[in-house]
Amino acid sequence: MKLLFDLDGTLIDSNHIWQDIDRSFLEKRGFELTDAYNAGVIYATFPLAAKFTKEYCGLTESEEDIMAEWMEAAEHAYGNTIPLKPGVREFLSLCAGAGYEMYIYTSCEEPLCLAALAHHHLLPYFRDIFFVRKLNIEKSKPEGFLWVAEQMNTVPAGGVRSMSSFSMTRRWPAREPARRGCRWWPAMMRCSPSTEGSWSAAAMPI
Repeated sequence: MKLLFDLDGTLIDSNHIWQDIDRSFLEKRGFELTDAYNAGVIYATFPLAAKFTKEYCGLTESEEDIMAEWMEAAEHAYGNTIPLKPGVREFLSLCAGAGYEMYIYTSCEEPLCLAALAHHHLLPYFRDIFFVRKLNIEKSKPEGFLWVAEQMNTVPAGGVRSMSSFSMTRRWPAREPARRGCRWWPAMMRCSPSTEGSWSAAAMPI
């Protein structure tokens, strides 16, 4: 079996980071973090989120400057402080020992993703990492998942995709995007009977 994981909110406990970054960024410019703003960036890659932010706030800053400020705020957290979700290391070790091929498909920026995986020594577990930004589409688009399936040399129904939840924050999709035969396994059994939000190897579909 081939397993496809999201990063933020699934492998690492990082969703709150972007809420904090957004709130700080907007408050510095006299704006509040609103549902309307979240709706504009929740599915967006970095460049699309920067474009929306510039237009939404009427900023004179360039989109490149906006992204640079976000990156500066996020780099330390991804490389040093963001923890793993409970049980992730044990779950990945179990899957690797069972011979599963594991991949990541993320809208996280590549330097941030690699920094977090390196910090937690998780890179060796994954056969490949696919970055939404390189496809120039929103992560919620089915075309992206179909392209990833091709790169994995599989069909959507031949694997299990692990995302963090049906309702995620900034820059991660909040609804099931690929309905063409994909099996949805919310957060790959993130919740065990004893620990809310933990990964449960016992729930692994065979």
